[in-house]
Amino acid sequence: MVTPTCRPCLLLGAFLMLAPAAFAQPAPTPAPPAPAPARAPNVVSPEVASDRRVTFRLLAPNANKVSVLGQWDNIPHNLAKDASGVWSVTLGPIEPSYWIYNFTMDGVDIADPVNPIVKLRMRTSASMVNIPGDPATTWDVRTDVPHGSIDINWHNSKVTNDARYFYVYTPPGYDPNSPAKYPVFYLLHGNNGTPSDWTAAGRANFMADNLIAAKKMVPMIIVMPWGHSVPLGGPQGQNNDTFDRYLTQEVIPLVESKYRVAPDRANRAIMGLSMGGGQAIRVGL
Repeated sequence: MVTPTCRPCLLLGAFLMLAPAAFAQPAPTPAPPAPAPARAPNVVSPEVASDRRVTFRLLAPNANKVSVLGQWDNIPHNLAKDASGVWSVTLGPIEPSYWIYNFTMDGVDIADPVNPIVKLRMRTSASMVNIPGDPATTWDVRTDVPHGSIDINWHNSKVTNDARYFYVYTPPGYDPNSPAKYPVFYLLHGNNGTPSDWTAAGRANFMADNLIAAKKMVPMIIVMPWGHSVPLGGPQGQNNDTFDRYLTQEVIPLVESKYRVAPDRANRAIMGLSMGGGQAIRVGL
């Protein structure tokens, strides 16, 4: 005997067969890829044109005001900001020289962050820009002349009670094993400066290279000591007194013991800038 098929049972069976499909969750829609971070503009600063006009740039999208101050005119010049957050201004033409400049961003003085040529100072270091001359200037780096060397001499000072250093330029062809002896020139920096001033900023070594090659200067040793013998801002009289003893009692004997220096007054010279000029007069006389 065949039992008739129960209609409700057929409906229940069909429902159970379809239930997994009916109640399945749809596959989640994959999230769109995150947008790539905006690429920072490739900032070039300073950019020197052939007509000696110079463009200064600073990437500072959140800044409210930016200006640049340079020694060519000592006037603050405001920069304008573009849509990418780069501030810029074009100045000049500017006379050929190595010029010091810095930005002021919302009241804070800063060096140009993309310019590797920096004048180190004890406070507020600044950037430098070279405006080349035509014909070449005395301070230009030339490939057609021999170059001297720069030494950094560290020593422990009993006069200043600290570890100090001084720079020494030796001319092209200098040989520590040769019997030849050289005149020595002591070159002193200004207030707020460091021993690197005369090479990084003053280009004294390249000037010497070029003048020696042109036979306008005899080969000589140039010594560039640190002129701050007390903390910056201390009494200038005390600084000069201590520096006088430091130079004559420690630097000069160290130089004459290490380098081939002609040790007599006819072969010694001293000169300085600003604070260093006053020290040179005091020590020299």
